[in-house]
Amino acid sequence: MQLTHTIFFTFVCIGLLCISNAGGEICSCSCCVGVGCKMIEESTLSIPSCDNDACPLKCKQTYPTDCNNPQSQTVTFCTSGASIAFSRYTTLTTLFLTITAMKSLRF
Repeated sequence: MQLTHTIFFTFVCIGLLCISNAGGEICSCSCCVGVGCKMIEESTLSIPSCDNDACPLKCKQTYPTDCNNPQSQTVTFCTSGASIAFSRYTTLTTLFLTITAMKSLRF
């Protein structure tokens, strides 16, 4: 019975970790002005969704000097909040699951 409770608790924790950051997307921008210029990595931006070129538009609005100039070069990419939460907590979750399993099996 204790093993069942432990497994249930573990799955609840994993679910909460994944859901906690799944509500938005992270937009990353790198921009510069001119031909052959050196890209400047700007701070990441939170946006509701990556749909419909939302990331490039947000970069142009937030960093108009570097990203919205007619001669600017812009590189953007969008990352799901859920995938960020998952990658951050994968190691922690694995460690937690290992310790829980070892305690349940009395190692």
